[in-house]
Parts: sequence; C-alpha cells; structure tokens
Amino acid sequence: MSEPKLRPYLPDDATALEALLSELEAPYGLEALLAGADGTPDPGWLICQEGVALGAATLSARDMAPGVCALRVAVHPRRRGQGLGRALARAALTHPAAQHLTLEIAVPDDRPGLLAWAGRHGFAPVGHRIRSELELRADLEAVVLPADVRVTTLAQALQEASDPETVWDALHVLLAELASQIPDEAGRRFTPQDVQLWARGAPDLDPHSTVLAYDGARLVGLVLMRAETPRLRHIGMTGVTQEWRGRGLARVLKLEAARASHAQGATHLRTDNDASNTAILRLNRSLGYRSLGGLWRLRRPPVNDR
Repeated sequence: MSEPKLRPYLPDDATALEALLSELEAPYGLEALLAGADGTPDPGWLICQEGVALGAATLSARDMAPGVCALRVAVHPRRRGQGLGRALARAALTHPAAQHLTLEIAVPDDRPGLLAWAGRHGFAPVGHRIRSELELRADLEAVVLPADVRVTTLAQALQEASDPETVWDALHVLLAELASQIPDEAGRRFTPQDVQLWARGAPDLDPHSTVLAYDGARLVGLVLMRAETPRLRHIGMTGVTQEWRGRGLARVLKLEAARASHAQGATHLRTDNDASNTAILRLNRSLGYRSLGGLWRLRRPPVNDR
C-alpha cells in the first residue's frame, strides 16, 4: 500500500471529502470546502491514501469576524495520533492567507497536547466556550408566546414579506447588535455589513430552522441555525433585544428552533456558549441539553504584526 500523501484540495475530491465527513461526529466546518456562498471552495488540503481521504484542512473566513480566518482540521477517527493533523495544519499555516489574517483555532479541553502545539505556534486563548447537545423529540415542551409577539421561521418571513430585502436588513442589524455583545470579541462593534456572511451569505444557513421573533413589525429576537449535516443542526446565535431579556423569549425561540429543526429531519441540535454566560447555560440545561465539554478559542495575529 502506498504512503499517505498530502496535497491541495481540488473540486474533483468532493466525493472523497464527503466520505470522510460521513465518518466524523461533526464536519468541523470542512463542508465549506465543498462550495462557498459564491460557489467557490475555501483553500483546503487533503491527506489521501489509495484514493481515500484520511484527513482534511481548510482556511475559512466564513462565519468569522472581519479579518479573522478559521483554521479547521479533521482526521479520520481510525487514523488519529499518527501526525496527520499536524501535517495538515503545517500546510495551512504556510498558505498566503495565513500570513496576512488573524488565525483562529478551536481546541477541546481534553486535548492538552494540541493546546500546547497551538501555544508553540503563536496562538493565545481569546475565549472558553461550553459545547452542548440536545436530542430532538416530537414531544417538545409547548410554548406560550408573550403578548404581541409573533414567532416565525426565516423562510416564512421571506415568503410573506412584500420586500424580502427588509427581512434580511433587519436580520443583519439585529445580528450585528448581538454579535457586538459577545464576551469573546472584547467589545468589538460589528456592523450589518460585517455579519452578512454569517446569515445571507452562509451556505449552510437553514432558513427553515432559523426562527425570528417580532414585536409588531420590529425584529426583537432570533435563533440562527446552521445545517451541519442532514441530521445535525448547530445554533450559530441566540439572542433578544435588551428590553426583551429576562422575559422568557429566548426560551421560546430555542424551543421553536428545536421544533422547526425536528420538522426538517434533524435528530440533534448543538450549540456552544461562552463559559461566563451562566444564564444561557442554565437555560440549556433546563431544556435538556447535555454538556459535550469545553472548547478553547485561540487566535494568532498576522505574521507581519508579530
């Protein structure tokens, strides 16, 4: 048998990559290699042996803050511990995009060796998050909507709007407001233009599972949902406007998003939240989410700034 070979990812590798993704517990963001929002895949690499993909890596700015690029690496479960992941990471770190942008990686709490590797390569922690998972059921808790509040899916809102652009505009405005309050971002102010790639421009956004809350005609809350696989949805953002906090609307939105995801055929929901956000972690536990452990977010500044 030939030795594993590392090479750039090509569009013809889609079948091999999809086979690798099917062996992973989650796609680790590598589905962005298949096609971006504009139909262009992100820079990527594969390690293959006899036509079988053993691991993959990508550099992706999708769903990231402006100027930040995520380094995502995954290896087939039966080939871990053989240095394939580090070889893929080294290939990505030498790519031109990795020299001029801030790089971000995510490291689980139970991977101290990987955390040490990241430190040696210039990465420093910027946040700690808790991953959680909910098994979806048909008998989800019923919700009671607050007076004057209407909850709908993004797909329904776009279909019913006389001008769908107004739906997207309001979504981006609220998303920017909520993103500016994320503890990990240390007070960074996001604009609606900054977050468009998180919503309208995201190839994995699921409009049928994304839910919106309106107080009259004003958008006051959302759960942004991503379809990682046909059976797995991931919550990209949950939030409500300041005046609606502490009034139970976030719980309603999470339940309605779970219900909508189940209707789309999903069996599990995943989310990750800042470890200091005790209110949302408490809400998740009350809804039946189980903890999947912690996750460190680490960033490395551009090479020219070091």
